[in-house]
Amino acid sequence: MLRTAQRGTHRAEGPAVIDYSSLLTPVSKGAVGAAALTAVAATAATGLGIAPADAAPSTHNGPVSQAGTKLPSVSALGTKPLRTGHRGQQVQALQSLLNHHGASIKIDGSFGRKTRNAVITFQASSGIGVDGVVGARTRSALASKNPTSVNATPKLRPGSRGNAVKNLQSLLNKAGANIKVDGVFGRGTNTAVRNFQASAGVGVDGIVGPRTWNKLNSGAGSAAAKNSTSVNHTPKLRRGNRGDAVKNLQNLLNKAGANIKADGIFGRGTYNAVRNFQASAGVGVDGIVGPRTWNKLNSGAGSAAAKNSTSVNHTPKLRRGNRGDAVKNLQNLLNKAGANIKADGIFGRGTYNAVRNFQASAGVGVDGIVGPRTWNKLNSGNVTIADSRPTESATSAPVNNTPKLRRGNRGDAVKNLQNLLNKAGANIKTDGIFGRGTYNAVRNFQASAGVGVDGIVGPRTWNKLNSGNVTIATAPASSTAAPAPKTSVKGDASDTAIVESAKKYLGTPYVWGGSTPSGFDCSGLTSTVYRENGISIPRTARKQAFAGKIISENEARPGDLVVFTQGNYGHVGIYAGNGEVIDAGRSPRKVVQRKIWTSKVIYVTYR
Repeated sequence: MLRTAQRGTHRAEGPAVIDYSSLLTPVSKGAVGAAALTAVAATAATGLGIAPADAAPSTHNGPVSQAGTKLPSVSALGTKPLRTGHRGQQVQALQSLLNHHGASIKIDGSFGRKTRNAVITFQASSGIGVDGVVGARTRSALASKNPTSVNATPKLRPGSRGNAVKNLQSLLNKAGANIKVDGVFGRGTNTAVRNFQASAGVGVDGIVGPRTWNKLNSGAGSAAAKNSTSVNHTPKLRRGNRGDAVKNLQNLLNKAGANIKADGIFGRGTYNAVRNFQASAGVGVDGIVGPRTWNKLNSGAGSAAAKNSTSVNHTPKLRRGNRGDAVKNLQNLLNKAGANIKADGIFGRGTYNAVRNFQASAGVGVDGIVGPRTWNKLNSGNVTIADSRPTESATSAPVNNTPKLRRGNRGDAVKNLQNLLNKAGANIKTDGIFGRGTYNAVRNFQASAGVGVDGIVGPRTWNKLNSGNVTIATAPASSTAAPAPKTSVKGDASDTAIVESAKKYLGTPYVWGGSTPSGFDCSGLTSTVYRENGISIPRTARKQAFAGKIISENEARPGDLVVFTQGNYGHVGIYAGNGEVIDAGRSPRKVVQRKIWTSKVIYVTYR
């Protein structure tokens, strides 16, 4: 361990001590400051084993600086790794050697950010592991290598510094860049590297490795900047790339019907044009220009696709955001099936909703994405949406009336659902639109049927609907329904009485399993309040949900129960009216009155 000298002094190895307080003139920029720094450096060198240039010959075994000054030997760096945060004479020795090898850092004995960057740059130039830590290999390289033998083609990336970066910047400028040769791999150098890589047809990653160095040193970069015939115009391109290859791409896209600026910048406009072209050409729509997209562009298929619809793949996989003739074809087919949307070649919200409605009517997966199954149904001409084609919709055989349905769907399958729900006791409009009313009716039916209450009509819900054995609300009870437990009702508990009973417990702490005024859980609160009003209900939230009568939201009155269906009907509260509930919840940790925060609820009455 290195001892720290008293404040104002720096203790070097041996008896020598530098007293900074003896410098009467503050060290600053200019000749005076430089002279003072030189004096300090010369004095400090004594403790480091570094003799001034005019000193007597020494037996020092380390390398000699260009000025003739003896540099620290490898032993001056110690035997343990040096890293960020270290301080002392060993770090001073390190900084002296780094400066000898081209760095320009202050010799202050503090291993900070600048020293670490200098170490990283030296390691990269020397072809050793780049980790910013001075271990055995780095110590050996620092003490033995002459700066003229530095590797000028190391792997470089943003943040690198030194002579190798200067060499890179000079080569980039020869290839047509116009950047400052300062040895700092910053934003300008990064952009120039990426542009060069795109033009030279190597991987565009902004990292200068063997392939990029080879292209730079071979002169290919210079040709790429001045002679377009030598540029690889078909490299893999994506958003953010720049250069002549991007210009070539933009020109080909414009020939295929796009209308974008050929500025060599792969921005949003070029990205959207690529995706539209890919959709029209029937290749994967990802916005990345690879071999398949280049082949289509260079074959002229794109141009034909823009001008001659017979050559367009009209059945590619399409989704929201796509554009082009294939989308127009889709829109025309949807309109033939009963949709009423604009055939503008833009796959927007209207087209998306029409696709989902068609898929629901056709009995294919409802996801709004047009793949092979949806195309087959569209091209068959056997599926209609809603009532737009009465002569065909009268024959319902080709329509799947039991597809998976959810809120937002439309069509004959939704009408079939609504009719079945009304038979089970609902009272909703049969309009083929799966809106709020249908959604609530589905949830009420699912609760009555004992299937998962999620508002989505899948196989289990369809089976229950088609069985005719389940009723909703006031419809006659099914013979298979479980008998409700006996309840003891004291008169007709009024809305106000139950709500007021609940309100007197506002602020009571939440206690799991609690059912006393000292602490409640959710069902403990509801059962206590109901008991105070002469109504006996089960103890748990799930049992409270199914022992009473499930009603619609419109039928609910203050004082009824609100059962939250998440977690297998795991939470319950007392309806306070106006969309609010009084409940004992885990998150507020007490009894509160608040807005009902989710649509995943059912309403239950015991009155």
